[in-house]
Amino acid sequence: MINDEKWLGYTIIGVNNGLSTEDAYYGNLGSEKCGHIKSLLEVNMRNYILGVPDVLELPEDEKWVTQLTSRKWRMGSKKRVYLEKKEDMKKRGLQSPDRADAFVLAFACIQAESRFAFG
Repeated sequence: MINDEKWLGYTIIGVNNGLSTEDAYYGNLGSEKCGHIKSLLEVNMRNYILGVPDVLELPEDEKWVTQLTSRKWRMGSKKRVYLEKKEDMKKRGLQSPDRADAFVLAFACIQAESRFAFG
């Protein structure tokens, strides 16, 4: 779904995190996007240890950090990685990871056909 909101100055593109992925390691698009951010954060940590500039500038936001680090991963039946479902997070007493989701989406190049590419 594409919603062209001209008065806002941008186009809103619907995202379906359940879509298939380019990388067969992940079970769906949402898991793949989060896996990419995980890789970038690992590079950040390595750069910090080596005294090299970060690849990401991270916000100082405790709620964001909690959301980004508290979501679990699981291996599916076809040996693909999936993020924990929001319903399962709720059962564990956690809130929906809205800030973490927004952060992940901020680093996705969204195309009209609802596919993602990372640059």
